[in-house]
Amino acid sequence: MRRTIVTAVVLASLAPAAAHAEQAPPARPGPGWYGHHIAVFDAGALAITGLGVHLLFEYQDCECEEVGSMYLVMLGTGAYLFGGPILHHEHRRPAALVTSAALRIGLPLGGLALASSRDASTRWTVAATLGGAATAMVLDWTLLAHDRRAPPPAPVAPYLTPLPGGAAVGLAGAF
Repeated sequence: MRRTIVTAVVLASLAPAAAHAEQAPPARPGPGWYGHHIAVFDAGALAITGLGVHLLFEYQDCECEEVGSMYLVMLGTGAYLFGGPILHHEHRRPAALVTSAALRIGLPLGGLALASSRDASTRWTVAATLGGAATAMVLDWTLLAHDRRAPPPAPVAPYLTPLPGGAAVGLAGAF
């Protein structure tokens, strides 16, 4: 009886490992346009950052210890900076990853530098910085998010099946 219980426990603990070993590896994202994924990520980053900025101004004159809004701004900014490059990495496109990161950092800083060199007001400085960020996002969605790899070849295998009175020969594949 005790041996049966031990055997059952051992087999039960091995079953998940065996089931996991039979699973196929995750599929590689296919070729095509994937800018909509980056756009959704950027929309979330914009919403989080906008909420954080709103809460910063809402509690500006409050004597309370409201600190969550700054964390929302940092989280949204991080999602803006790293979201596009991470999705390019997921599609195994290192050149697009580097270009996306350079655009997302360089264009807002370029807008900031341009506005600062012209002694612009705070409103125009913020507008130039946000304009650079918006331009970087649109360029990322439209120009960089195209995976131009050829689709993988269809797996084809020959087969031979014995039949009563003969055999069947052919090719099998997934198309």
